[in-house]
Amino acid sequence: MGRIHTLVTTITADVAPETFQDRVKAAHAGRWVSITPSPEDGTAPLIAHLPTPQALACYALDQAVKVCGARPSR
Repeated sequence: MGRIHTLVTTITADVAPETFQDRVKAAHAGRWVSITPSPEDGTAPLIAHLPTPQALACYALDQAVKVCGARPSR
């Protein structure tokens, strides 16, 4: 499914670049982040709807922290 979606997006960008760019701008304007603290254990889920480059950067940072074994400072 991912490959088909990517192919359709690529074709749309080639065939109707203005429409595609408008859609991209609208999606970027609609980005959001949500945090809901959990009273039970001091954690909070972080949910974000971001442009792909920023989402990938956040994911890469999370993975790097896990690999390095970094712990939050107190």
